Amino acid sequence: MSEFTVVSHLEEAVDPELMALPSPPLGARRATLALFVSTAIVSVLTLWGLRREAAFAMSAGEVTRAGDLRLAPTHELARHTGHVISGTGLLGASGALSFVRPLSPDVRCRLMPVAGRDDLWVEVSMPEGEQGTRWVPPHEVTGRLERLDNLGHRHRGLRASLEGLRSAPLPVETYVIVNGDLPSGNRWAIVLAGLFMASVLYNGLMAARLVRPAT
Repeated sequence: MSEFTVVSHLEEAVDPELMALPSPPLGARRATLALFVSTAIVSVLTLWGLRREAAFAMSAGEVTRAGDLRLAPTHELARHTGHVISGTGLLGASGALSFVRPLSPDVRCRLMPVAGRDDLWVEVSMPEGEQGTRWVPPHEVTGRLERLDNLGHRHRGLRASLEGLRSAPLPVETYVIVNGDLPSGNRWAIVLAGLFMASVLYNGLMAARLVRPAT
């Protein structure tokens, strides 16, 4: 009889202390699984919200000349969303909305309509220390063109604020030119998207390991 056969029949081959250990608590296992799954879901939703800013950051940044913004056709605006556009036009002070972006409390922005339209707005940054009554908005603007509802997390709630200020609804197809917003200034979106992608992969892997049957 071989040595291996003898050892396999010894009672000491099974550690009684190890067998006496309690099973892992089911409640803690479920809570850990729920944490991994919920974190992965939040990361996926954040990635979805960052998709347009990340795509813009990776674009070539070619500038489309729109000429007089007051006369720019709506279908042309729709065709160039997510790209850099430049144009000229008078920006109206009536109905303009001032706000501060999250994480940039020192920069005050103002969303102003192109004179003669309610479906095209321009976001401009006001110089620090300038008074609203003395500040003259630029006549020529260059920046990212997006639909109002697709501007991303940093502009959440703008439609509701504008409609509340105007006491009237805006057109569904309302566009915004973010003056000075270029692909080179949005590299943070790529880095942030990469971090959330890593979070999705890690939490998904850990959740899969928890639900995988033990072998």
